[in-house]
Amino acid sequence: MNAGKVMLVVLAGLGLCASIGCGGRCPCGCGRGAPLDDNKAVIRRQVDEVWNKGNLAALDEIMAADLIGHGMPPGMPPTRDGFKQLIGGHRKAFPDLVVTIEDMLAEGDTVANRWTWTGTHKGDYLGVAPTGKKVTLRGISIHRLENGKIAEQWHQTSMLDLMQQFGVVKPPPGK
Repeated sequence: MNAGKVMLVVLAGLGLCASIGCGGRCPCGCGRGAPLDDNKAVIRRQVDEVWNKGNLAALDEIMAADLIGHGMPPGMPPTRDGFKQLIGGHRKAFPDLVVTIEDMLAEGDTVANRWTWTGTHKGDYLGVAPTGKKVTLRGISIHRLENGKIAEQWHQTSMLDLMQQFGVVKPPPGK
């Protein structure tokens, strides 16, 4: 074994391989760099291709057939098809919707990202008639991947903040 490979094996044993720049393909064989980079790329694709461009068919390639979507809106199935409905509904209500990933962290089979989306409210959304207002929603999503596909998703956001931006709910005094 050459000295370079020995060093990579030692670093991998210390859990440092992914941080030294294996470029996602670990020559030491530890496999630590590849899944993290690949998993993050799946989430970036979901945001760029599906949320921002509206390519719902891409969900068949990046989400597991038995996906579990935790926290889906009432009446929407927690499945890949439910996710297609969810994103399609967002894009119909906010045709200029743009999602920006602010931060992304990955460990093991999990990727978390903090995101912001903006859009103009031009269609019915959660029973609220179009207001024409440009709104911003911030949230955090956690994704568990399995075999290169999203197997589970959790999302946390403030719908109260969004309803205040619509003017449906009054903000507290002083805000």
